[in-house]
Amino acid sequence: MSTESLNQTENKLEFKSEIEKDLFEIIEDRDYRLMQQDLIIMVLALEGLKPVSEISISMDGIEGIENKINHLREVLTREGLFLHETEAETDDWGRVYHIHMSRDFEILREHMEYMDLHEDSSSDEELIEFYKKIGSDLGFPETAAEGFANNRRLEMEDLPQEVAKSDTGVFFREMSLFVLSKDFWRDELEFVAEKWIPVFKEKYPVVYKSIMIHGYINDIPEENIQNAYEWDEDKKKRCVTKLLMIPIEDLSQERVLHEIQSFQ
Repeated sequence: MSTESLNQTENKLEFKSEIEKDLFEIIEDRDYRLMQQDLIIMVLALEGLKPVSEISISMDGIEGIENKINHLREVLTREGLFLHETEAETDDWGRVYHIHMSRDFEILREHMEYMDLHEDSSSDEELIEFYKKIGSDLGFPETAAEGFANNRRLEMEDLPQEVAKSDTGVFFREMSLFVLSKDFWRDELEFVAEKWIPVFKEKYPVVYKSIMIHGYINDIPEENIQNAYEWDEDKKKRCVTKLLMIPIEDLSQERVLHEIQSFQ
C-alpha cells in the first residue's frame, strides 16, 4: 500500500487554497520524481519559514519534463517566490535540475554567492562555519546546525521509540530536512512542533494528512497490510481518498491501519 497515484482524488477533497491543490497535484505526479520532503520544503518556502529552500528534479528519462518544470516554476513564482535555477550533471542521477527559492530576493542572491565562494572549504574551521551559515540560511534551528558542524549528531534510530512514533516524530522523519543534535534534540523537535506543523494543519490540511498517512504506512509491518499490496490502482486510490477524508484530530497510525484492513 502506498500514497502514490492520487492525482484523480482531488475532486473529492476540500483544499484550503489553490496553492494547496497545486502542490498536491504536483507531488502526486510521479513524473516529477518529487518526494514528501520536497512538498514540505515548498510549503515552508511559501510561508517564509525557511529563508532559502532547494529542491532537485531528475530530468533523465522523463518525456516532457521541461513542460513540468515550467508549470512548477509558474506555480511558485505566482505565489511570490524568487527562484535561482541551475542544471547539473551527476554520476548517480544524470541531469538534475536544482531550484533554490526564497521570498526575499536579496537573501537568495547572498546565499547563492556564499555557496559559490565557500563550497570548496577544506579546513575544519572553515567547514564548521560553512555548515553553520548554510543551516541558518535554510532556517534550521541554530543548535542543529552547530551540532551537525561539530559532529554532535543524533541519528533517528537513536530517538526514544515513543518520540519517534509520535506525530512530531513521524512528521520530522518524513520531512528529513536537518539532523537533530545530540544535546538539544528535544528543543529542535519542539521547534518543528510549534513553528512548522501548525501551519500545515491550518493552511494545508490535505497536504499535512498526506504526509502523515505516508509516514504511518511506512511504520506498519508489511504483513499487517499484505493484501493492500495486491490491490489494483483504482482500489488503492479509493482507499487513500478515504484516508485523506479522516479529520486531522482523528488521524493516527491505528486509524490508518484499521481503515486499510477493513477497506472493501
